[in-house]
Amino acid sequence: MVVTNLRYLIITKAHLGTNHASAHVKLPTNEPVTIVGFNPKEQLLTAHVYRSIDNEYLPRACATNLIGSGNASNVARNWNWHGWWHRVVIYGDFRRGLEEFTRLLGLGFA
Repeated sequence: MVVTNLRYLIITKAHLGTNHASAHVKLPTNEPVTIVGFNPKEQLLTAHVYRSIDNEYLPRACATNLIGSGNASNVARNWNWHGWWHRVVIYGDFRRGLEEFTRLLGLGFA
């Protein structure tokens, strides 16, 4: 998927009012997305697949927030509480590829 018409805002009061600017991008919705996080301490990659449903805009926040719909029970059961705050969003379902990737590198996968 290549998207060329994304709308964006430059937020100058982001980061809770500090002097840092952030970009808020309106991301495509109604698409499958894979959310990926990595915990270097535990050598664990986590991945969850959702359907993107909306964008959240908070002027004080530091970035784009994508709202997704998925199996919340499964996420809670497999949640890695030490997986850091920042995650990567990839459009599409990449669970199998990421699982193979972690196996080849000798990492854990959840």
